[in-house]
Amino acid sequence: MAKMISSILLFFGILLQQHASACSIFTCSKNGQVLIGANEDGSTSFHYMWFVPATNEKYGAVFFGRNNMQTQAGMNEHGLFFDFAAIPRIESENRKIDFIGIAEILATCKNVAEALALYEKHTFSAFASQMLLADATGQSVIINADTIVHKTGDYQITTNFNVCDLKDSNYDCLRYNKIEKALAETDNISVSFFRKILDDVHQEGKVSTQYSNVYDLKNRKIYINWFHNYNETLVIDLKEELKEGFSIKNLGDHFKQKSFAAFNFQKSEDAYFYNKMLDEFEQSGLETGVKLFKQFVKDYPEKADRIKEDLTWIPYGLIAKARIAHDNQSFDYYYIPFLNDYNTIWKSNDKLLFQALDLLDYIETHDLKASDFHFHEMLGYIHMVLTNKEASINHYEKAIAAAKEDSWEEKRATNTLDKVKAME
Repeated sequence: MAKMISSILLFFGILLQQHASACSIFTCSKNGQVLIGANEDGSTSFHYMWFVPATNEKYGAVFFGRNNMQTQAGMNEHGLFFDFAAIPRIESENRKIDFIGIAEILATCKNVAEALALYEKHTFSAFASQMLLADATGQSVIINADTIVHKTGDYQITTNFNVCDLKDSNYDCLRYNKIEKALAETDNISVSFFRKILDDVHQEGKVSTQYSNVYDLKNRKIYINWFHNYNETLVIDLKEELKEGFSIKNLGDHFKQKSFAAFNFQKSEDAYFYNKMLDEFEQSGLETGVKLFKQFVKDYPEKADRIKEDLTWIPYGLIAKARIAHDNQSFDYYYIPFLNDYNTIWKSNDKLLFQALDLLDYIETHDLKASDFHFHEMLGYIHMVLTNKEASINHYEKAIAAAKEDSWEEKRATNTLDKVKAME
């Protein structure tokens, strides 16, 4: 059981850091154009893009992220853009955290100036990340927990060191140097030129460039290449896509030319079984998902325990997608101590929630529970969202009984139970 709990904590430790990886992000405005280049580098090849149409109160936008639906990058209908890159952790002790989600910035701001005005009321809460924020006028800033740096010339770049280190040239990054040289030496910029830069600085190995985006902020278009294949490009016209309504799309499914390297990387990653099963359960339902699970166990007997554990987390992925569809908020917030009170209560009848219930029933019936706490907390959460108050209370009480005394898990379940009891 101790090993299982450790694995669960590691699982969420990885998920909570997925909004920023070893990326290369740069913007340049010349000759009336405003372009962004972004290599999204990481250790998983399962990525999604989702389109959130405008409402009377919010602007429409597209977002990119991994399978936990935590936002990594995006652009709204006015050409306001953001993306994150990992940096060495900035000391956060004794910092007051007043959080605002990045999705709220794109939903309510047209440009960098409006976004900064909103940020003045909050704090940057990603202590191991750095964000480049840019708009269609050519303005941009780099923000981390230490500073805000405005673009002063034609271009601005972030890779994986604290932007404060630029002042004294206290950094060592070949990718940064290559990007800077290319942008400084040209008088003309274009999508193809940016694509060439992204190719030049793409990464391969355990941390590899998963996809490369060029954003045309003035025309609200995105040019996407998959797994450092710069010969096949997916073009997204944001205005046209938003007309189709809300949608979540598996980014990799839109590319036909999958290299051997791309397939090999996907099959070798730790979360391969989880991701493949999640897609199957979501798209085809319980029966087909269970068939894939059984096939994996049969084909990979040496990994059977891992596959069974992965199965128990599929409901998490289904809830995460239902939450994004509801209000474009990350389900991960529930698991982060300082964000646990952030819009915890929400109500939905999304079919994904019922799919999660069906799978949890299968898991219990076939004695596949990873832990009693995790099992009952997930059921308590789903029934809370479905407004099945008594069932939610029952499962949260069982989760609390199964939790380690004085642990964050016990506190989280107790905190949520109090909210459920207060529900009308």
